[in-house]
Amino acid sequence: IEVYVDLLHRIGRSADAVQAFMTMIPSDARVRGIAPSLFELCKAAGSYDQLRDFCRQREDLLGFATALVCREEG
Repeated sequence: IEVYVDLLHRIGRSADAVQAFMTMIPSDARVRGIAPSLFELCKAAGSYDQLRDFCRQREDLLGFATALVCREEG
C-alpha cells in the first residue's frame, strides 16, 4: 500500500495519495517509511483539512494542532 501511495505522490497526484493513505492503511499498521508521511502528502496537496479530520478521528491531538497551525500559516 505504501508503494502505491508513494507512486501516486511521485506522479503529482498528492490528493489521491492522501485519500489512499487514509483509507487503505489500517490504524494499527506500522508504516515502513516507504511513502511520505500524511503530513508531507497534505502539504504537497496544498490542504491540511484532511489531516485535521484524520487526526481528530484518531484522537491525535498533536497532529490535529499541527494541521490547524499549518492551515492558518498557509
